[in-house]
Amino acid sequence: MARESCEVTHAWKVAGMVCAECAEIITEGLNALDGVQTVVIHWHRNRVIVTYDLRRVRIDALEKVLTEIGFPPDPGFFQRRRREWFRFVDQNILDACQHRGACCNKAPR
Repeated sequence: MARESCEVTHAWKVAGMVCAECAEIITEGLNALDGVQTVVIHWHRNRVIVTYDLRRVRIDALEKVLTEIGFPPDPGFFQRRRREWFRFVDQNILDACQHRGACCNKAPR
């Protein structure tokens, strides 16, 4: 049986956060997306931690919103590779959430 929600939590660095007001702007922007459950900001470390439902929103949409409001994800090599890994993991989790058993739940003929 497929699960009702596929929630994941990811953390990544963003550029341009210098104060607590920046954290409020990011929180409001991300919470406007359908499927975002929680947003935790550590502005002094430039870190955003987001819990979201994969069936409603994907990491690309989160990154797009962050870029549009002026806080793009860190463009460094390690952070780019990390976000690529998040995309890969998210797709695997989403596939697992949507998987249904082949024959175990069917009555015999």
